Amino acid sequence: MTALTALAAVTGGATASKPVLSVTQGLHQGGRISLDGTQYTFGSTPDADFILNDPGVEPRHLVLRLADGKVAVEAVGGEVRVEDQQGRAIIVPLGSGYRAQLPLRIALGEAQLSLEHEQPARAAAAIAQPQHASALTRTHVALALGLMLICAFAYAMRGEPPKPLAASVTPVPRAPQLPSLAQAHQWLGQQLLANGLEGVRLSEAGGQLVAEGRLDLTQKARWLAVRQDYDQRYGQQVMLHSTVTAQADVARPRVRFQAVWFGNNPYVISESGKRLYPGAALADGWMLERIDSDQVILARGEERFTLTL
Repeated sequence: MTALTALAAVTGGATASKPVLSVTQGLHQGGRISLDGTQYTFGSTPDADFILNDPGVEPRHLVLRLADGKVAVEAVGGEVRVEDQQGRAIIVPLGSGYRAQLPLRIALGEAQLSLEHEQPARAAAAIAQPQHASALTRTHVALALGLMLICAFAYAMRGEPPKPLAASVTPVPRAPQLPSLAQAHQWLGQQLLANGLEGVRLSEAGGQLVAEGRLDLTQKARWLAVRQDYDQRYGQQVMLHSTVTAQADVARPRVRFQAVWFGNNPYVISESGKRLYPGAALADGWMLERIDSDQVILARGEERFTLTL
């Protein structure tokens, strides 16, 4: 038996026109009572007409005034949440009031109440009972509230947690902040310096990071390791476009030219005074590839060497 059920038994006779108060959620869930009077206070201290020990309930939280099937809700000690018969949710701030018709749902703290007209079957049963208690007295209320505390303690000893006012809401995790192009640029620049890869130059273009330059073969493994680390950290957010190449140092060809002719059918004059035209073989496997306006290009396989005049 809950405390408000016991209180209903104490109060006795109720007519069909009397509103019925029920506790639908909270520590005293299941309590139900017909209201005979026109004004009731709800709070967490003994001087309230109805004591609610739920978290968030103020000492003198709420005053209800009943008249002609209507109810006035006064938030005298804390905010009150109301849901009217159309299902609209209304917040009644501290110090404000709200008038509505029954039925009505009221929430204060973690306690939730419903106020509605008594069903005809319950009203008939109430009329059949002896009319030995026509009105609530503070003595009856005190006895019933004492029983309320006992029932609440027994309820807590069963290990069942009080039900919340509303369904718990799972917090939505915040999306992780994505790294910016500037952050990726700064990190890669630091890694290049730390690994002695000064030959790689960085720039930004079209929201991408661009790496370009030439490295010798001894630096290739370090560059690949840095790039792999970059791809793991930033590759999905900031794309890295690389034109970095690694090649062995090109040895200077052992050739000497006395003069260069840039006119029609250009040629060079070798150290021995011989004319050499593009395609001529030179020492150490080099070849005279071409003669441009101000430079001579030598080739050996994939290697190129430029003599600028």
